[in-house]
Amino acid sequence: MTWGRWLLIVLVISPGAHAAHHYTPEEAEIGPTLVVGLPHPLMFAIDGRNHEYLSAGIGLGNVSIPLGKANDEVTSIRVGISNVEVRGRVHPFGGTFFLGAILGSQDLYARAATTVIIPDVANIPLSLEAKIQSGYLTPHLGWFWVLGQRFRMTLGLELGVQLPFSAKSSLDPQIGEPTLSSYLDLVKTTEPYRRLEADLVNAGNRIGLIKLPYAAIRLGWMF
Repeated sequence: MTWGRWLLIVLVISPGAHAAHHYTPEEAEIGPTLVVGLPHPLMFAIDGRNHEYLSAGIGLGNVSIPLGKANDEVTSIRVGISNVEVRGRVHPFGGTFFLGAILGSQDLYARAATTVIIPDVANIPLSLEAKIQSGYLTPHLGWFWVLGQRFRMTLGLELGVQLPFSAKSSLDPQIGEPTLSSYLDLVKTTEPYRRLEADLVNAGNRIGLIKLPYAAIRLGWMF
């Protein structure tokens, strides 16, 4: 048996995982949480617990990274991921160990600036946003500790798999120069733009439905 399986068994059967606390309505706890993990690198969440066997939370995140200049035609690129989600947990032993599920919506996006050359017309400065939207369901297990007496610090560890559904992609072009905005429809008829849009739809429908491992560390407090 591997060390990972031994660790899982120890955590599940540990006293803290089974030590039930009988919450009363006056003891309902809620507080902010910072979440670091994959596939969503950084999130802000609100977690709450008012029952020894149940807890819940909501969260949202938005992380983007500039990639700089790709080539002479594409002068800047920024990629990112944003999401909003709700979660529920069942603590079968009334302690820290739980089985949970997350239902959410996410956007994978890329923004780029480029120039489209239309012969005998103009050089059009164009900003593009390619977006892949999907819903997701994430079954997972983990541990959610509430530590301390007065200052109720929370710590969580979660592992699971993200199952996306209903993926769709879009391409949104914008012309930043107001005097050239009338050329937007003309840009959409160019062969490079139409090819880019078709490639995005094909790639987005595939990428948006890829199953991903889920892992998260949570740190916060309750009051």
